[in-house]
Amino acid sequence: MKMIEGLDDCLEDLFKHYEKDGITANSKKAKAILEEYLAYTNENFTFIGNSLPINKVLALKNEYIYTSEDYQFFFELLEKYHYDMTNEIRDVIRTLGNLEDPNKNRETIETFLHSPIIQDITYNGKDKYIIESEKYGKFEFLLAK
Repeated sequence: MKMIEGLDDCLEDLFKHYEKDGITANSKKAKAILEEYLAYTNENFTFIGNSLPINKVLALKNEYIYTSEDYQFFFELLEKYHYDMTNEIRDVIRTLGNLEDPNKNRETIETFLHSPIIQDITYNGKDKYIIESEKYGKFEFLLAK
């Protein structure tokens, strides 16, 4: 098989730009989000496992923010640092789609309604959820059997 001259260098440049530089940039943003949020709330959190700043931000969001009084400030920080807010839609779909009993969803739905981009979540009681976002539109998904 004949290799294209310079392909290895091109692939290395692409990897460095999108993977390595992206991880570095995301880590800096996550660290800034943590610092600003912790300074604002004056709270201390213990993070278990990986100590990467991005993992801390995601753990904080998923385990604490939705039910905290400071959720609005946290989401303002996420937007300030260009967090892809469509991840909120993905998180809702993944979480609701993995519920052991989809009919026991009230608490989960109420939690996700704290997200600034989610205005409503409905369940037809059988197999379909509808997520409504003023910013991103309407998302329907069926539960797998």
